[in-house]
Amino acid sequence: MACFALDLDDTLVNTYRDLGDNIARVKSLTLVDGAVHFLKKHGEKSIILSTGVETLQQQKIDTLYLRKFVRQIVIVPTHELKQAKLAAMAARKKESGADLVVVGDRVDQEIQMGNQLDLITVRMRLPGGKYFYNEPQNSMQRPDYEVSNFFELMKLPLKF
Repeated sequence: MACFALDLDDTLVNTYRDLGDNIARVKSLTLVDGAVHFLKKHGEKSIILSTGVETLQQQKIDTLYLRKFVRQIVIVPTHELKQAKLAAMAARKKESGADLVVVGDRVDQEIQMGNQLDLITVRMRLPGGKYFYNEPQNSMQRPDYEVSNFFELMKLPLKF
């Protein structure tokens, strides 16, 4: 069975499109197409793993009522800590025999981290996303799958 490590910004939430650089517009955030449907079905197997300023990330999570859907929320201030948290999650999942699927928008962050840990990687390539045009620069940045919303994610041949 698959468990999911979900990035927040431009993966679950249309952050760049809805906010740009204006964090005062947090209340206008929207979830990515299919995210609610996905979380209702698979939220108990999902962890939000996000990098950023904790108070801002928590505000986004609260605005979108994401706590009620997921098993855990982890917010870290740096990408290095995100990678360490992901590695710890991967170790626990391997012990239990479950697959861990990393879903994120950045090939140079979430996808590369997941590939380095030999996990299943899915790039959420949102139209209007901040990193939409970024292309993989090496094999570690190539995702196993690429989708533009959660409806597409749920059609992938994963062990849901």
